[in-house]
Amino acid sequence: MTFKKYEDISLYGSTGLSSKDLFRQRRGYDVFYPTATDPLFPKPINFRDSQQSRYGAMSSNKEYMIPDTAYFKQLVGTKETLFALNFVADAYEELSFYMKTKGIIKMMEDSGRLKMDMSAKKAWTNSDGVFSQIQEGLYDSFNETFLDIQTRAMVKDFESFMDVFMNFYLNFLEFDIPVTYTGMLQSSFYNPMFSGLCIELENLDHDSDYEKFDKYVNNKNFKEYATAAASFGFMLDQHAPWRLVANINSPRMKKYIGNYIRLYRLSREGLTEYTTVPYLEDGSTHAHKYFIDENGNGFTDSHGSPKNITKEHSHQIINYRIVPSATPKGNDPNVGIEPHIHQLQILNTTPWSNEDFYNEYYYRTQDMDIENLKNMMFDFYERFATNFPQVSIPKPCQTSKDIKDFYNTNFFYDPLQVSKVYRNKISREDFDQQYDDLFWYKTYFLVRLRELKQNISSAKVKNSLAKIENLYLNLDKESSLSYIQQYLKQYY
Repeated sequence: MTFKKYEDISLYGSTGLSSKDLFRQRRGYDVFYPTATDPLFPKPINFRDSQQSRYGAMSSNKEYMIPDTAYFKQLVGTKETLFALNFVADAYEELSFYMKTKGIIKMMEDSGRLKMDMSAKKAWTNSDGVFSQIQEGLYDSFNETFLDIQTRAMVKDFESFMDVFMNFYLNFLEFDIPVTYTGMLQSSFYNPMFSGLCIELENLDHDSDYEKFDKYVNNKNFKEYATAAASFGFMLDQHAPWRLVANINSPRMKKYIGNYIRLYRLSREGLTEYTTVPYLEDGSTHAHKYFIDENGNGFTDSHGSPKNITKEHSHQIINYRIVPSATPKGNDPNVGIEPHIHQLQILNTTPWSNEDFYNEYYYRTQDMDIENLKNMMFDFYERFATNFPQVSIPKPCQTSKDIKDFYNTNFFYDPLQVSKVYRNKISREDFDQQYDDLFWYKTYFLVRLRELKQNISSAKVKNSLAKIENLYLNLDKESSLSYIQQYLKQYY
């Protein structure tokens, strides 16, 4: 009995094909994907769909996010050191155990395609590294490609540097290169692996439909694999079925998330649960008062043995887990409390929303964008002024009558005097004083409009800039920034 669902069908879509052939092959892949014919097949996620393309990067409130690495956990059973958000790592660990035990028994022989050891090969990718590369590319392109002798001479100080960079260079770029972190997440530079929600089980070519179809879609084991993934709260990436994507709306994944959310909502001090393990003494069941910091680390108060209150013990708490401890027994082994643990007492069971989830696990990139923009432009000018400290300014010079007559009849030449002037450098302290938050709010607004490709009339832009300034000066900075964010969301 063959493991293939279709014996005489093969797909070979790849980026090397002509547009027409590529469209046909990709269309064929979608037609043969099981959800097209099987309503019970677990629904995948399609990152090529505009409605799903930024899953894990945008909250329901249209705010772009990157994960907080404080909540990462290392994946178990992998050769590489890989990380994902803690609840994703927990779900993967249980799925992996299932697939290696019960799951693999249910599968038919398929020449090692899906009936194999499916340990993680890739997980979270650090978006900071990608953003740094984009910034380096921007500076190199500006300095090495855009600036010619005439344009370079226009840059005499930071103000003229900003003018040339923002008003000339950004319009010169042939490609849509993002300037802000939010712009990067909206651009083609975005990678779903940034989210901390994804795990890849193979190192396969995302552009090769042949491997996707041969190993996964055209495999009778595919449904068992997809169903197992869904039962532990994962979706498959339709166009990379070896990629597991945590479904935060799945009841099973919500349970994994809730296990942590409840801990994060704990008060900084409270009571532990009572001990339930057997002891040497009657009446030794007890609880402690605990004290923890924002990371779930701390200690408990002391508790003595019922027959000897001078023998006390306490517990250390690490990442919300209470470390085992015991009452010292001294010379009498029959008096004291055996090694034991407690659980932190969770009283708050208030339901949490997806917004609560993003607020706990992620940073809003919009909160980082303006500071990033300030730092980038200061760094760019600092490097430019250091590498090119002088600017050459040509001016017509005074000459004798004979030479003037020569140049009057040979106008191809022109008597010039070139003077060299040092570019004005600026300290960070002066930089922060001269260019306040209002300056950067307005600059950020204009940069984001460009990233969003919005050709708004100059009158509307001026009106918005005036409103930003009015809110900043007459109300507060937060209101001004909030207006910017709400205005831009209409284009997301």
